Amino acid sequence: MFLFLLCFFIIWLYGRHLVKRDLWRMRKEQESVPRAYRTDHRSLRDRFGDGMYEVGVDIVPGTYRSLGRAPLETMWQRVSDFSGTETAMIAFGIFQGPCIVTIAATDRGFESVNSGGWKRIS
Repeated sequence: MFLFLLCFFIIWLYGRHLVKRDLWRMRKEQESVPRAYRTDHRSLRDRFGDGMYEVGVDIVPGTYRSLGRAPLETMWQRVSDFSGTETAMIAFGIFQGPCIVTIAATDRGFESVNSGGWKRIS
């Protein structure tokens, strides 16, 4: 049983590392493109796709639903700042299929990968 838990913990840590690396790479790619030339749908404040968003500027706080992209895993995180450090992470999740996330008004940002898009439900 101990060996199983140890393996599970190691796999969980590795998955968390991969997600953070992918989100960091996406953040850097988005920062290199001027805001006026971005092709994402930031003007649609209650619907958005994968990427990094600033709460209150790009998206409104609230509860969002994603259908996910089967068979891929949806990875998301809420952050208190955009430093990319582990201490900036407020909440983090990996789901396969639909998931629901509540983005608080006190969050600084929200990032996601493989979500298939987010839609505000409340």
